[in-house]
Amino acid sequence: MGTIVLFLILLGISYFAVGWFVRRCARRMLPSGKKDAEGNEIMVPKPLFWYFQPANTTAYQQKAGNDADSIGKGSKATPGKGSGILHVTHEVPGKILDRSDPDNTKWTFVDRAAGQFETGHRSRRGLFYYLYGVHSLGPWNELRTVKVREVRLTIDEDELKAYRKDMAKWEEGGKEGPKPKEPTYQEHVKDYETLFPYYSREHGVAVRKSETTGAYPLDVYNNVIYEETHPVKARLEVADPNATLAEFVEQSVNTETGGHVPEYFVSEKLVNETTTLTLRERKAAFIDTVTAEVAKQALEGIGLKVKKFILYSIDMDEEMRRLLELQQTTEREEQARILTARREVTVAIQTARKRAVEAAGERRAEIELNTAEADRVARVILPIAREPRAAAVRFFEAYENNKTVTSFAMGGDLSKMMPDNIIVPVSK
Repeated sequence: MGTIVLFLILLGISYFAVGWFVRRCARRMLPSGKKDAEGNEIMVPKPLFWYFQPANTTAYQQKAGNDADSIGKGSKATPGKGSGILHVTHEVPGKILDRSDPDNTKWTFVDRAAGQFETGHRSRRGLFYYLYGVHSLGPWNELRTVKVREVRLTIDEDELKAYRKDMAKWEEGGKEGPKPKEPTYQEHVKDYETLFPYYSREHGVAVRKSETTGAYPLDVYNNVIYEETHPVKARLEVADPNATLAEFVEQSVNTETGGHVPEYFVSEKLVNETTTLTLRERKAAFIDTVTAEVAKQALEGIGLKVKKFILYSIDMDEEMRRLLELQQTTEREEQARILTARREVTVAIQTARKRAVEAAGERRAEIELNTAEADRVARVILPIAREPRAAAVRFFEAYENNKTVTSFAMGGDLSKMMPDNIIVPVSK
């Protein structure tokens, strides 16, 4: 019993001792011969026999001292044959590297099925990987240094805040004066060297002055998300796969925009071109077409699989944008003047009609009054006037209507028609 316990203790000590040694070798750092901004020596990883590998990365093993095959040191490897690369390890989740083809430029990352393991030369990770989480480097081997260029498209935060503030003031002021200039995407380039390039990355591509059939070009800002499906081919086919990918994107974008007027991509209203698609549908069709073209060229040419093509914006350059805004402002002002003139003409017509109706009504009223007066004369005045005492009747009628007479003489037939107890006022 004591022997077993002693054996287990020695086994545990050996496990931790070996683990300490392996991990020290995997984390070995050596000076690079370069200094940072503060004058400190820059240390670079230089693993010995074993190495740790970050998640979602690949690593390329080559013979030690083979500097001619390191990117950035004058590579003389034969493109398409993977010269100098002995083995590829990876830490890509859910993927296995199919090494069945003898040409390592055709090694391909595929989805890993349940219970599936990698096959091919040196495909298994070995005992130390499962005990200590390290990859074996092998004697006289080293990791290949890879130069990577990343391009990001971003908008400066300060410019964006200033633009939003200017837009708020412009809208509060009734949109008078020129519209504030919108901030544009800027390219931020980062170059670095690494032993473990990422399997999937993104690359920003700004296509400026893209050709169109109209009077002005377009600036198209895109972002491409891709995977290094063929890792060896991506490293050896061209010196800079990202630059080649950007060329594919630029070519596809120019081909697509070159068949349309610029308004096809930036305006809902078209003048020199007809289509049944909305602006959103046109942009979606543009993305689908460019994605298909770039994906085909990238996979066949440099071993990259395009996962997604993101269109940040399609804009005209600043001079043409201001020219178009001036044109649109002039058109809106002209339309406003036309609408104002139409309203004034409508009001004038309605007023004239109203006055005509009122005048016609007044004429009809006068006619009706004259007709009534003529009827009164014919039916009342004339018959009374023919009576013997017509003058007395008219006198009394005037008195009934006015209660006033201009003169009066007592006696005669007129006085007999009036009551005896009245006092007739005489006007002075």
